[in-house]
Amino acid sequence: MCTVTYIPTAEGVILTSNRDERPDRTPILPPAAHRVGGRTLTFPVDPRAGGTWIAMTGGNAAGVLLNGGFEKHIPTPPYRESRGVILLEILSAPSPEARFRTLPLDRIEPFTLILVTGSKLLRCTWDGGEKHLQELDRHQSHIWSSATLYDRETRFVREQQLREWLSGGTPDQARILDFHRRPDIRYGATSRSGNRLETISTTSIRFGSGQPEMRYHDLPSGTVSTTFSEETPSELRSPFHTRVRQAIRRFLIKLRHWEYWPLPVLYFPVFLYHVWQSVKAGSPFYFSAANPSIETGGMFGESKSRILSRIPDHLKPVTLLFPPEVILAEVLIEILRHRLTYPLIAKPDIGERGWRVEKIAHEQDLKRYISTAATAFILQEYVDFPLEAGVFYYRYPGQERGTISSLVRKDFLCVTGNGVDSLETLITQKDRAFLQLPLLKKRIDLRSIPTAGEKVLLSPIGNHCLGTAFLDGSDLITDDLLRTFDALSHSLGDFYFGRYDLRCPGPEDLRAGKNLKILELNGVGAEPAHIYHPGFSLAEGYRVLFHHWRTLYRISRENHRRGVPYLSLREAVFFWKKARNGRD
Repeated sequence: MCTVTYIPTAEGVILTSNRDERPDRTPILPPAAHRVGGRTLTFPVDPRAGGTWIAMTGGNAAGVLLNGGFEKHIPTPPYRESRGVILLEILSAPSPEARFRTLPLDRIEPFTLILVTGSKLLRCTWDGGEKHLQELDRHQSHIWSSATLYDRETRFVREQQLREWLSGGTPDQARILDFHRRPDIRYGATSRSGNRLETISTTSIRFGSGQPEMRYHDLPSGTVSTTFSEETPSELRSPFHTRVRQAIRRFLIKLRHWEYWPLPVLYFPVFLYHVWQSVKAGSPFYFSAANPSIETGGMFGESKSRILSRIPDHLKPVTLLFPPEVILAEVLIEILRHRLTYPLIAKPDIGERGWRVEKIAHEQDLKRYISTAATAFILQEYVDFPLEAGVFYYRYPGQERGTISSLVRKDFLCVTGNGVDSLETLITQKDRAFLQLPLLKKRIDLRSIPTAGEKVLLSPIGNHCLGTAFLDGSDLITDDLLRTFDALSHSLGDFYFGRYDLRCPGPEDLRAGKNLKILELNGVGAEPAHIYHPGFSLAEGYRVLFHHWRTLYRISRENHRRGVPYLSLREAVFFWKKARNGRD
């Protein structure tokens, strides 16, 4: 409870603590599962006070204590409660952060609590008179030392030691434990009162894939024990009837709102229309002639990076292409060379409907993404404009002006806190978010309680499959916007039909056709996505879809008449295999 490190790794995070105490203090009971306040926590027990200095839950939450606040204090016993008991009360709450904010701490000795939840790293300090709560960068390594034993200069030296040690290679739990056992990190001194204090144990918590793990090393005896969390994730410990009820609710939501219907079901009438058009055109791949400059016209197997390379640099974010066998060091060199900073957007060079599109917040995210990449991928500069939209544009061959037939605004999935309900409760109250609940449980800590009015972004990717609402933005279509896309589309050569996905500072910029950043250009496989506006009628949706497929047919036939060949069966098979590579 006197030296603590927090270190993110490729697999997760590791929180480690050195306990400095009198060697003759009552022996500690090693880590085990205990029921506290209706939750199962794993922690070692100090028999003298009944508390602990470090504990973890099964939901990627943990806490570790340091004696003292910001500066060394003069003890003024008696105290109302042990700090180790306070730790358990905070960590057993549905929202440990909220519990720290509201828990009375009068007549409690000053302490610092390092609190790790699924999405936050917090330093919670009680200085004896006032609480202090600081959110820290959870993607950076940190070291803290107790103010009661280490002065500011020593604490600064330890920060330097940690940085030097981290430069020596990739950290894992074994190496971190070795760092904590180094002579210059372990404590050993005799106080003025004659009490000998020394590091008597090192405890490390690892969060990542699989169950959270606590490794405890009793230094005097040399005993090492490993304990896994026994708390079951909330979805698995839900009663059977609750899981059935949730499944029924998901089914009914999708049944009532056709925007969630499976594509084969929704597009079956469109497929029959496509068959009729194929008969008339003499080829099922007539659509490939609509955009001769894009492979397959942009229906499947086309390269995102190749398409983006045709767009002027000032209209797009910096985009880097990497093969699947690339190593992290090579990617980092290119990031530095192009002066990119986190976050970044990673996506397959060939892919659709949000497959493997991720926001890369830090180097560990990047390392994990590279290690799982089975196909070529691109890294893209993150465009931090608030408005994301999709502009569907088509133009008949030989004509100067085209048409913007659809404009969709993207409303990212989020919930707003009320200061009372947990994140999971807020999600279940909103149908669109509830459909994403199984995925969200794997990514974020749902027990946290957002403050009143706090807006919590649940997914940073603007994809309908990930919960983003597609809103009809037809009111944003103007002559200025059309002129912008007429000029851009002419500059691309043989491009006549597709959707530009973009970001811009706001609606007025979009109406004026200015300050746009093109994230992607999708060809004939794109949809006029405004049809997914909540409440848009199914009949009107089909009217829009049939209109676009009729337009696609006419553009393709005209280009074919001008000498553009249709895709052959052999070519279609080749590009289909490219599109499925890494997905099957």
